[in-house]
Amino acid sequence: MDHIKSESDHMGTLSWPSQDFGEKVLDVMAWIMPVSVALSTFGAANGTEFTSGRLCYAAAREGHLVDILSYVHVRRMTPSPALIFNVHISIPIIVMVISAYLVVAPIIDNPQMEYLYASCFIAGGLIFYYPFVYRKWVLLGMKPDLHACRLCYAAAREGHLVDILSYVHVRRMTPSPALIFNGLIALAMITVGDINSLIDFFSFTAWIFYGGAMAALIVMRYTKRDVPRPYKVHISIPIIVMVISVYLVVAPIIDNPQMEYLYASCFIAGGLIFYYPFVYRKWVLLGMNKITVFFQLLLEVVPTDKLSGL
Repeated sequence: MDHIKSESDHMGTLSWPSQDFGEKVLDVMAWIMPVSVALSTFGAANGTEFTSGRLCYAAAREGHLVDILSYVHVRRMTPSPALIFNVHISIPIIVMVISAYLVVAPIIDNPQMEYLYASCFIAGGLIFYYPFVYRKWVLLGMKPDLHACRLCYAAAREGHLVDILSYVHVRRMTPSPALIFNGLIALAMITVGDINSLIDFFSFTAWIFYGGAMAALIVMRYTKRDVPRPYKVHISIPIIVMVISVYLVVAPIIDNPQMEYLYASCFIAGGLIFYYPFVYRKWVLLGMNKITVFFQLLLEVVPTDKLSGL
């Protein structure tokens, strides 16, 4: 019993970065941090399960798994066998238990009226749910794409990266060069860096680009009014996202200034050295065509505009 009690006391003294941030910055609203972490974990687990189902479905279609996993429901057209094969009931149960603990524990430990106010505030979201979600007054066009390889693939098609990254496999129609490239970059970053530092500086860099994208959207909303837009959101949304991005870029520098933030900023600015000659001026390095042909033969990939003739 003493051992259990000591373990419990030890767990009670643990401190997490999100918890410390919430207590220092959010004060009585610090409970938002564990709730957000729990919801993020649940969303990540949900996305992982469905993505894994697609992986098994695709692998079975290529003959790498049993045929039954490539079959779909006769009416719903969903890969039911692959989904059932991948959905582990333990994952959502564990996430739900952790979420319930992180929500209930602060209330039991230190009950406050602010928790009731916050719950009412969350429930009040139904006021916005009906017009903006159910009635779809605002399209969900800002949903992020979590597949980084598509960014490389799209950038290469626009001429911002080497051509080979815009090619797809001749039979499977997948952008395998972009997938391999992102895997190698991720492996290199994990190998040579500390994972915590990588997360910090990736978030810093990512929010710089998010803010830049929102600023560009706001400018073009007024400078290119007549350009066709497949979807359109209210101007307040990019303004709010831009303000948040500015805060998330500036706050870490003020709270804990490090030289690495300067290195990251210089690295981003250094991209102009390559942008001007190779993208704007469209220069091509000597021997680049031979390298492209070599990887085409090695990976069995072709440009997308050549697929119609295959």
